[in-house]
Amino acid sequence: MTTQTRFLGNPSGVGTAFRGPTDTDGVPESIAGYTVLRCIGQGGMGSVFEVRHDVLGKHFAMKLLSDSLRENTEAIDRFRSETLALGKLEHPNIVVASDAGVWMGRPYLVTELLQGQDLASRVSEKGKLDRELALSITLQLVEALNAAHSSGYFHRDIKPSNVFLQHDGKTKLLDFGLVRSESNHALTRINCFMGTLDFVAPEQASNASQAGAASDIYSLGCTLIFLLSGAVPFPDKQYPSMTAKLRGHLQDMPEWLNHAASEHPEWLVDLIRSMIAKNPSDRPASCEAIKTTLESRCFPAKPMDQATSPARNHPMSNSIFKMTGAAIIVASCACFYAFSDNRQTVLDRNSISVTSSPISDAEPQGTDNDVVLRPIDEKASTEKTTSSRSATHAKEKTLPIGSTQNASGISFQGLQFGQSSKNQPSSISTKDTRRK
Repeated sequence: MTTQTRFLGNPSGVGTAFRGPTDTDGVPESIAGYTVLRCIGQGGMGSVFEVRHDVLGKHFAMKLLSDSLRENTEAIDRFRSETLALGKLEHPNIVVASDAGVWMGRPYLVTELLQGQDLASRVSEKGKLDRELALSITLQLVEALNAAHSSGYFHRDIKPSNVFLQHDGKTKLLDFGLVRSESNHALTRINCFMGTLDFVAPEQASNASQAGAASDIYSLGCTLIFLLSGAVPFPDKQYPSMTAKLRGHLQDMPEWLNHAASEHPEWLVDLIRSMIAKNPSDRPASCEAIKTTLESRCFPAKPMDQATSPARNHPMSNSIFKMTGAAIIVASCACFYAFSDNRQTVLDRNSISVTSSPISDAEPQGTDNDVVLRPIDEKASTEKTTSSRSATHAKEKTLPIGSTQNASGISFQGLQFGQSSKNQPSSISTKDTRRK
């Protein structure tokens, strides 16, 4: 998480309320249960280290207030404000805080350790970003800022070095050291410059207490120009001093916008112009409005219909549909065959008797596939069995394993199958009839 501001035209000592020494002296090998491994960044109020938790063995990033500011009440209060803000904000594009405390009178903040590179270093090494990547990053930042603004927090230091691009493409917003709470103005002094010179909004440069959501939108617009062009909106060559840069933010439009239309669509140039408008009321009303524009222009949602449904177009899905249909047809045929023969099913607690005989007019009749359930009378069952034996042809049959042959037919462990006499009526009906 390297912070590079000098090449962005930021004079030494300008950019934040505190620009303390970036020393690493006085830092031991262990701090509050964390082993210090290396220094990975330095800022206005302290340094950032990679640390390892002594119990979990997991690596984190630890921000520690500079030793020279341990007696500075305002610096300590501001550090605590950042800690409270990150403790309350939960969003995929905002760095996650996991621990905080005080060590030797110096507050510290522990956050997740990110793998990747901040955008200032990325552009410095590889040049400007392609439009698709730049807009993807901007959309993620808009969502992060929208979450912060909805919770009443304003970042006030949006710039490339505070935006981290991870290896997986996810963007994280860092460093809430200048955050202002909507409900607390105590830490913002009147007529105090606060921010980073190359990306600060005009009203914030004049009076930091006026900075709000519109100020973050302005700084985001300047950051987007940096990502697309590889240079700050008001470069050192044309604006060599602090006064000249402030004049540029207050009065001028970046020269890059004059020829940006040759590389980028008109709607994008118009969006950037609106984001860096001098008057806050001329900027987009909210981050949500910017998000809507970006999503509609760059990342439109594709409706899921029958023509584009993956389930319908996938080869495996088509095979499954065909196999399911075939199985249903086979099952239907089997059921039809099983019930097509005129059969009467009679159930009781101990046996099941299936008889086949002509349908008697004395009983309610139904279709060939109707089934009637009747209780079995023991005496009647004995008579039917005798009649069935006399009517059955003397023909040898091979019995299945586990079955026995008796006077009533074939029995399977409590299930009995035999044929009734021809005199026994066989009623095939869905009606529930009982013998009187």
